[in-house]
Amino acid sequence: MPRILVPVEDKSGIDARIADHFNRAPYYAIVEVDERLEVKRIGFIENPRHRGLNPAEYFTGFNIDLVIVRRSAGSKAIEPLKSRGTRVLSCNSMTIAGALREIREGKAIEL
Repeated sequence: MPRILVPVEDKSGIDARIADHFNRAPYYAIVEVDERLEVKRIGFIENPRHRGLNPAEYFTGFNIDLVIVRRSAGSKAIEPLKSRGTRVLSCNSMTIAGALREIREGKAIEL
């Protein structure tokens, strides 16, 4: 089951608002989806920066297949994940649900 990492502002499930900045997000959602991008499970983790850890480096051990960001992400912020083959997609949507819809419709942009 593919795993998606999304920086978010809150822990309100599929309607969680996507954070504007990857490294400064209060939380990260780990979303497990099926092949049609239907959500099977979602969990939230507090930003590891509060413990002195780099978020992208921290999440390299989570077997993440895809990262969703809103509009863009600094290349330095997500490079540890990209260097391990994790795809990064940019969406305009404000929520996880909206971003998954954009990906299904082919509107997301690969960074």
